[in-house]
Amino acid sequence: MEALTTDNKNLEMLKSLSEGDNEKAQKFLSERLRAFISIRVYASKSAPVNFYEGFMTGILSSFGDRLSDLKVEHEAGLGFADIRFCDESTSSAMVIELKVAQNVKQARSSAQSAIEQIEGKGYASEYIDEKEIPNVVAIGIAFYGKICVVVSKRLN
Repeated sequence: MEALTTDNKNLEMLKSLSEGDNEKAQKFLSERLRAFISIRVYASKSAPVNFYEGFMTGILSSFGDRLSDLKVEHEAGLGFADIRFCDESTSSAMVIELKVAQNVKQARSSAQSAIEQIEGKGYASEYIDEKEIPNVVAIGIAFYGKICVVVSKRLN
């Protein structure tokens, strides 16, 4: 587990999410999907978003103490945020909403709708109200097979 938490690529992905470098985060996640995931694994018709939620939670939980307050499907605002957490210094908080797109072209609009859902349902309001957290980021990630699109927006 220690090897995972100190992997520079993993740390770069976390930094890219907090800084809004969507292309870098997208590249990292797509590489991981292509390298480790079989198309048979995520082919579930009933709830494909659950697979991607587990995929993201696995990556994020590998950071151990570098993240605090990591919660999955936690009640927030007017609903349940897919994933939310703070970095170890609590200088950044991130709320991630995941979507599954029907095709590659739809992925960008699905990721953008995830941002709108985070804002509309107030999933990040607890972090925004914490004046000690200077960087609160909404992150929408849409998946289509082994392809993902990342969109983010700073909320404060």
